[in-house]
Amino acid sequence: MEAYHQLDKEGKLKLRMHGGYQVFADKNPIADIEHAVELREKYKGSRFDIDTIKILLDGVLESRTAYLTEPYSNKDDGYHGMLRFDTDALADIVKKTNEDMQLVQPADFDRMAKLGVIAVANPFWFIKEPLYHEKLSVPYLGAQRAEKQYPMKAFFDKNIVVTQIWLYLIRTLRLAIPKKLPKQKFSAQ
Repeated sequence: MEAYHQLDKEGKLKLRMHGGYQVFADKNPIADIEHAVELREKYKGSRFDIDTIKILLDGVLESRTAYLTEPYSNKDDGYHGMLRFDTDALADIVKKTNEDMQLVQPADFDRMAKLGVIAVANPFWFIKEPLYHEKLSVPYLGAQRAEKQYPMKAFFDKNIVVTQIWLYLIRTLRLAIPKKLPKQKFSAQ
């Protein structure tokens, strides 16, 4: 952070850089968020900003650590996943942050719009490729819930601001590029 800030102050930064700060469950999350805000003010420049806070509230489907409102479908054990924060800390965090929106309860869309929540959606997962969708999503969530992942249209219908993480944009673009070009000859005409 210090190096980027110094380069920015000297006018040597040629690209716009965005820094981030991660909040961990084993520390004081609210103090961490407040510290990130202080860093944002300290390092704010013309080409460098610390403008992102990353908070992992739960895990991922593949390891059954994503926290679900209904139990996982692949085992009959009633397991919902795990939260990394207790519910009081989680309530405080959610008031101050945006959220990654893989599964959203229908009643939450109006609340999100009212609170100005920015939905962080990862377009890499929008593609329902057989390996992930049929081998992980459907068995872990059941077909009905698996089809409701990343409800982009509902976000837009409720005027919820949507953003994405750049890493997922690159991964998505990589998927969109054909692995083999067609063996056609193209004409300049």
